[in-house]
Parts: sequence; C-alpha cells; structure tokens
Amino acid sequence: MSENDAPYSSSWESYSLEGFDGGTFNKEGAAAGWPEVFAHLRPACPNCKRILTEADLERAQ
Repeated sequence: MSENDAPYSSSWESYSLEGFDGGTFNKEGAAAGWPEVFAHLRPACPNCKRILTEADLERAQ
C-alpha cells in the first residue's frame, strides 16, 4: 500500500499484491475499506490460478 499524506494535497491510496496474482487498485479521496480493496485486487494463487476469498486468508493466519 502507498498513500499520499502530504499536507494541502488530495489524498490517495494505491494497493498491489506481492506473491499473488491479481490486479492493482487506486483510490482518490476517502479511504478505502478492506472489502472494497479485496474485491478490486482479486488475489489468485500463482500456481493454480484459483481466486482467493477472504475466508482463505483468514484460514492462513
């Protein structure tokens, strides 16, 4: 995750994945919540290409 926290400028966030296939997500303005970020990233297993769910990540903890 990257974010702009410079004073007097518009806020933005940028998300990308490491170790998984999937997309990136950029948002300007209000902060993004986890469900929104997860839906846009669509993380997938790099080996079998199966799209992961939030439940998959909870089991891995």
